[in-house]
Formats: sequence, structure tokens, C-alpha cells
Amino acid sequence: MEQGSEPLKKSVAAWAEKYLLGILEGYDSLGNSIPSSSLEAAAASFFQTRKDFAMDAEGSPAGSWTAESTDTVLLNDGQHLTLEILGYTFEGGAHGSPTAAVLTFETNTGKPLTWDDLVTDTTALKVVAEKKFKEVRTDIFNPTDGSEPFKFDDIFQFKLPDNYGLTKDGIYCHYLAYEVGPYAIGESAFTITFGELGALSKKK
Repeated sequence: MEQGSEPLKKSVAAWAEKYLLGILEGYDSLGNSIPSSSLEAAAASFFQTRKDFAMDAEGSPAGSWTAESTDTVLLNDGQHLTLEILGYTFEGGAHGSPTAAVLTFETNTGKPLTWDDLVTDTTALKVVAEKKFKEVRTDIFNPTDGSEPFKFDDIFQFKLPDNYGLTKDGIYCHYLAYEVGPYAIGESAFTITFGELGALSKKK
């Protein structure tokens, strides 16, 4: 990031680096993660894990391992900056792993905003978010192909997303696969508008 206050630049850089380190994270033979202190070390660990896998699984196709990411500015209104990073990794398993990170920063201080900075009541917001989720994902809650409808239960409980941020229209929510449902339902993303938030919103 080349523009903005120094605190903002530092916060964004630290956040982005943490995300990239996460998708490049290597593993030892027991499946334990290997922490890396730099992106260069993480990349080296990623490739070494690929080599180790190919040796351990000699005779089985390891395929091409991939780690990629793209970033998007969701909001930059002079007071707040909301960024989204979308990533994807494939490490020789049955399927790849889509990842994402969304965060809003105060442009002057670089402070990352939490749910408590954005809304007055997270319990009430959870009700609004679940209603919105079901509206957006009618394909899984009311499927037309004859498949069994999805329901939240003790295993897959609904919660507020880990990745969210302020936009000009409201609060953007991005649910990853496995976050509130099985991998098969995929990712879900939507915006809870200021109109839907009503008095819950601390930002306008």
C-alpha cells in the first residue's frame, strides 16, 4: 500500500502479510503447521512441503500445487478503508481450499474495526444475518432439484462471519466453506444493507 497514513499502511501490511503467511503455511510429517517469519520463508516451506508430499506419496499423482490471491478495495471513503483478499490453494488433496479475508480500517489511525465498532447489538445482528443468509442461499434451503434442504444444526451452527467489512451500502459478509456448513454448499457472500440494519448500525 503506497498511499494513506503511516498507521494505516502498517496495519494493512501486517494484516495482508498474516493472510499470505497463512495460505503458504507448510506442514511437517505429522501434519503440524510450520510457522514462518517471512513471506520468503513461507514460500520456501510451501514448496518443500510439496516435494515431501511427492516423495511420501510416490506413485500417486501429486498434481500441481497452487497458492494464489487477489485483492479488492470494497470501500475507501476517506474515513474507512475496507479490503478483501480472495485466495485459493491446492495441495494435492481431493479439492482446493478457497480462502478470504475482509477487514475495515480507520484511515487516520489504522485501527481495524470489529463488530462492536460497527453495530450496537451482535446478538440482534445475528438474527438479521441468518435471515439474510437464508434469503441469499435459497438454493440450499429450498432446493428445486429434489435434493435434501440444508438446515443449521448442532454440527453446523449459524454465526456471524469471521470476514466482514463496511461498504457504502451496509456491512459485507463473506462466509467461507465449512464456516457454517459443509464444503458442498461453498462460500456465501452478501451485504446487509443499512436499511436492513436499522438502529443496529453505528455507521451511516
